[in-house]
Amino acid sequence: MKQNLRLLPDRLCVDNKEKPRWAALFSGPHLCEFWQATNRPHLGAHHLARITQRHEQHRRLTAIIAGDIPISFQIHDSKAQDSAAGAAGKLDSGQMVPVTITADARADKPIQASFGRQLAGRFILINLDAGDDLSLRLSKKQSDSLSEAKRGALLECLPPLPDGACYILRRAGFKTLINQQHLIEAEATALLSAWQDHKVSGDETIPHCLYRGRNFVEQTQLLYPDITVSHAEQIDVDEAELQAETALSEQYICRNGAVLWIEPTRTAVMIDIDSAASKLGPSELAGDVLPEIVAALRLRQLSGRIILDLPRVSKGRQKEIEGTLRKMAATDPRHPDIIGFTASGLLEIKIRHGRLPLAEMMR
Repeated sequence: MKQNLRLLPDRLCVDNKEKPRWAALFSGPHLCEFWQATNRPHLGAHHLARITQRHEQHRRLTAIIAGDIPISFQIHDSKAQDSAAGAAGKLDSGQMVPVTITADARADKPIQASFGRQLAGRFILINLDAGDDLSLRLSKKQSDSLSEAKRGALLECLPPLPDGACYILRRAGFKTLINQQHLIEAEATALLSAWQDHKVSGDETIPHCLYRGRNFVEQTQLLYPDITVSHAEQIDVDEAELQAETALSEQYICRNGAVLWIEPTRTAVMIDIDSAASKLGPSELAGDVLPEIVAALRLRQLSGRIILDLPRVSKGRQKEIEGTLRKMAATDPRHPDIIGFTASGLLEIKIRHGRLPLAEMMR
């Protein structure tokens, strides 16, 4: 399927604005993401979970949430986990802990979670269970670049947090801070308002949902506040389903005539670029296919390790390609991490697991 791609969505079609069960996110005529509701917990939902087993060798805990649904999350050294462990000294079977759902179950792995309650946006993350006195956490690079005055000014504009909570500035938020700080303020306000309006309490001795999180439509509106939301007509449904089904072919024909071979395996997603009918030279072709690769990864919701076998280019051209890919990947709300070229010339990307891959959703 030949496409003239744009990476930023501008239209969200839903079957029902109040209780959506189906949604398609478009950039012009091109499908960016496709979603169907499931009975699984929303990503970002908060649950009180009961730990069932500690796996010391893997630094992980397994637990159950409401409905006896199994989950897994990492053990890490933090004041919050130490506090939750109490007199026992470490988290172990039988203890009740708050968690945030971060990824759907996939293959032979259960739903993934993180310890504590987090509210995640495009620019900022709010950790409600940070367990310390810091109101704003920054990476070393951010800390070195932001003056005390700028940090203070940012905190002054953000809504106040509950005791023990903190803001964490994402990479996109750090870039936005320069000339669009109001977007960070608006996002933080929206995240906290939704949580305060929908959080629930319950019996602290049994697993239960603390906050349902946001469905795909609500999360999309948070990420793109100005997006046009419309009721899906039959033509929208047909077009979205056609593009989604076409995207699942392992052979993807680019607009320049090249072919992408996309093959998910247990170890990684392998993408091979075949020049095929393209008349471009290796260096130009390697750069020209990047937006289509970024779009394909997002539409298919592929994650984990992504290995690109691009045409051979010089070391200098590799650096240019890495920089271009980072800018394009910033349009994907999953925050892909561009690892870079290996010694053998393969380009590696890492994307955290999240929603179900398109192939599983369409089954």
